[in-house]
Amino acid sequence: MWATAKLLADKCYKRNRESGRLIGSAFVARDMMKIVDALGEDGLLRYWGGSYGTLLGQTAAVMFPERIDRMVLDGNVNPHEYYQSYDEEQWSDSDKTFNAVFQSCVADPSVCRLAQRYPNRTAAQLEETIYTLIDELNDRPIPFNGTLIDYGFVKTGVTIALYSSLLRPILDVGFDALIARDLHSFTQAWEELVAAYTSAGASPDAVIGIQCGDKIVRVETLDAFLPIAERQFGISRILGDGQTAMGMVCAQWRLPAKGQYTGDFRSKTRHPILFIGNTADPITPLASAQNASAGFEGSVVLQANGYGVGFSPPRPSRLRTRESELTRIAFIGRDVGLCEPGSRGLLCQRDAARGWDFVRAGPAPFAWICFW
Repeated sequence: MWATAKLLADKCYKRNRESGRLIGSAFVARDMMKIVDALGEDGLLRYWGGSYGTLLGQTAAVMFPERIDRMVLDGNVNPHEYYQSYDEEQWSDSDKTFNAVFQSCVADPSVCRLAQRYPNRTAAQLEETIYTLIDELNDRPIPFNGTLIDYGFVKTGVTIALYSSLLRPILDVGFDALIARDLHSFTQAWEELVAAYTSAGASPDAVIGIQCGDKIVRVETLDAFLPIAERQFGISRILGDGQTAMGMVCAQWRLPAKGQYTGDFRSKTRHPILFIGNTADPITPLASAQNASAGFEGSVVLQANGYGVGFSPPRPSRLRTRESELTRIAFIGRDVGLCEPGSRGLLCQRDAARGWDFVRAGPAPFAWICFW
């Protein structure tokens, strides 16, 4: 895998040596400010970002703190790990999120094929059944109709499904079909998951180019990289190995982004930032929202008791009105977690109405930039 990653890094360098260094996050942050200038409003940025979009927002906020009017960052990336290290915190809640799939199955078997197939099994037993199934495919992959159903293929579908609770039923149908060796139904379910990912505009090549170009740290040898991979494996059983290939490519990347931001992530923005995090997020855990918030003076974290990456994708058409999407976030008490006494940097349920203050931009219908 290390050698394959080297080939990919070299190939990208040969094909994109002229333009491949121009797609870094710092360049995009500068481009956003150009957009703000072109709008001809008041020269201030109003931004809603999710997942990688939170990293972009954090970068813009630390580079242009005096120009941040309103910023909402939902499903956060840890900026310190993203730029200066290899992702470990990213996987801290992955197993919790995967376990929730089976907890919900046992709680309501009428909507879960796995629970119907194994009516006497606990959530932990159902989960272990699936782990055994996945591990078997690592040793004995199944060729079917031009598709190799192997460990990596199944893990890719799981990763996509955990992004949103709306995709869980597809995961259940797929696993049940695979257990029954109904390979047609299984591949059909997995194709639905992949389609959900690609329809969101995600491009694996773009992700590699942006993330590897942004990352400052490099590793020279496989022996130096293996301890990093082992730590990731130990953090999450279900997704800890999901970033190994990407990490190996980034370790050997030859197109560092121009104009990189190399400073720390400590700043006081013109208006405080609102960070949002789910209690069970497989990729962008609540801890990352808390760690990112710690560097931005006055910012708070809204803790949502939900599952999946991010809490509430924005609806740009509503952001231009006083009926902000955040109104729904702030006032649905069942979706907002209670804070432990003395919790640092958390916006508690009793204070959830304050969330409106972090997004309200006055009576004028200012434009927002959204990056999800």
